[in-house]
Amino acid sequence: MELDPVLAQEIIKHIDALAVCDTEGRYIYVNQGWVEWLGMKPEEVIGKYVRDVVKDTKIDIVLRTKQPVVGEILLTSKDKPNTEETTIVNYYPIFREGKFVAAIGFIIIKSTNLALGLRQRLMHLDKEVKLLKGELHKLQGSRYNIDNIIGDSAPMKKMKRQIFQAARSNSTVLITGETGTGKELVAHAIHNASQRSACRFIKINCAAIPADLLEAELFGYEGGAFTGAVKSGRQGKFEMADKGSLFLDEINQLPVALQPKLLRVLQEREIDRIGGRNSLSVDVRVIAATNVALDKLVEEQKFRSDLFYRLNVMLINVPPLRERKEDFPQLIHELLNRLNRQLGVDIKGISPEVLKLLLQDEWPGNVRELQNVLERAMNIAWRGTLELEHFEWFIENRRKTTPVIANDYEGNNSLKDIKKSIEKVALEEALKSCGNNKTHAARKLKISRTMIYKKMHQLGL
Repeated sequence: MELDPVLAQEIIKHIDALAVCDTEGRYIYVNQGWVEWLGMKPEEVIGKYVRDVVKDTKIDIVLRTKQPVVGEILLTSKDKPNTEETTIVNYYPIFREGKFVAAIGFIIIKSTNLALGLRQRLMHLDKEVKLLKGELHKLQGSRYNIDNIIGDSAPMKKMKRQIFQAARSNSTVLITGETGTGKELVAHAIHNASQRSACRFIKINCAAIPADLLEAELFGYEGGAFTGAVKSGRQGKFEMADKGSLFLDEINQLPVALQPKLLRVLQEREIDRIGGRNSLSVDVRVIAATNVALDKLVEEQKFRSDLFYRLNVMLINVPPLRERKEDFPQLIHELLNRLNRQLGVDIKGISPEVLKLLLQDEWPGNVRELQNVLERAMNIAWRGTLELEHFEWFIENRRKTTPVIANDYEGNNSLKDIKKSIEKVALEEALKSCGNNKTHAARKLKISRTMIYKKMHQLGL
């Protein structure tokens, strides 16, 4: 049944304002409401380009993309000085037999008060939604998202791309990185950017729970399964995280005896409670983190190779602070703001000399160490700008822990000699910690095996 032309004309009359343009963007029809809104006569509009009549029109977007633009707010000047009318306009493409033939724009609310009221209501609802989402994330255990990850350096941009790639998948993620780099923050960001964000984010530190209790924490138990067990039984972390994400921090500390059980969960999506007779199905996305190379633990037979491969589906490496020093100004600014709120102090920033001092350090404790250093200095200064005098203890500690650098500097040695001394100490320490194993030492220093032999020869080791 086709729409009667007379009825169509009656419908058009009841639309506040309506305009139609051709595929080139020129007016081919306007109703009375549209020309009244413009304050022009129909003959002054027909045939003109829309953008020449309505400066802020979005009809060009529809012509280019052939997609609608809905709820666009226009501010139009009226006859009275310093007055504007707020109007909400919708734009739609028109197709006939699959061919794009025209575009229309129509005003759904012409009243200024109604338009402003709707706009304010929508803004209020948007704020409420954001607030409720924040509260939901707190209740579900996930507090951070990718906006909380500070840094625009190349390593950080790469990591953020990997986070988005991981978020769109349900595959297991392995996060690697040194202590204090922010691996848990990355896990939170993955969960909050994923389709599981409305469900729970459960975390457990495999190193913080005694081995004999960890199994019950992960998989739960039935009532009476062992002495001291709750009569009604207890859910484990996997059950609590059903439909959500489970973050296994320091997975390298997972006892060997529990590794087959974790492997089974990852493969079969089932868990067995301690003392239980039946397996329980779970839908959990596992995100694991380690500060030790798992492949090295596999070589040492301290970690199952099949579990390692099952965890290492999507790999994200969190770069150490020393590899992204261009992020320091932005990172320090964020840390100062956060610590000002926590400590109740009023630190405005740091001096150029302090920034230079901080940039010279290698930060073995990464972001966590930087935050601790800033917090101590802020407690000393309390207000104003952080100066070198607030970091005297830090400078003294670094002199004690890096005697080679201090001695070379005081002896007025060249930068080349200082660098050679530092490399020698680093190489000696790496070889010592790896039992003189050149391959492991090269991996620890992130250089090739060939390079480590070259350096040993150059440094006389």
